[in-house]
Amino acid sequence: MNLYWVVRWGSEDSPDGLNGFDTNFVVRANGHEEAASLVDELLQAMPHERVPPWCHSVRELGTDKSPDPAAKVVIGTCGPAYEYAYNRATYREWSREHQEDEWSLAQHEEGS
Repeated sequence: MNLYWVVRWGSEDSPDGLNGFDTNFVVRANGHEEAASLVDELLQAMPHERVPPWCHSVRELGTDKSPDPAAKVVIGTCGPAYEYAYNRATYREWSREHQEDEWSLAQHEEGS
């Protein structure tokens, strides 16, 4: 099981909408698509008039060695973390522009 940092660009509460603080979750899952699916379910239930009800980015943080076999949102079920979601090219990252798009693995340059 892996840990993922799952991000929706922007937040409903930010006056800047998509350009404001991003909506962040930490998820344990078997893969990036499962992590995204768990977060998409939460985002569908949250207000989303100014931002989409689905995530844009999934970043692999590492391995979860917990004996719990269940995939789940670890941080964000009671409320996600709101901050800008920078990737310093230290994580593998999958992204999509629209919910129906295929996930693409980002190619980061060393040190960028």
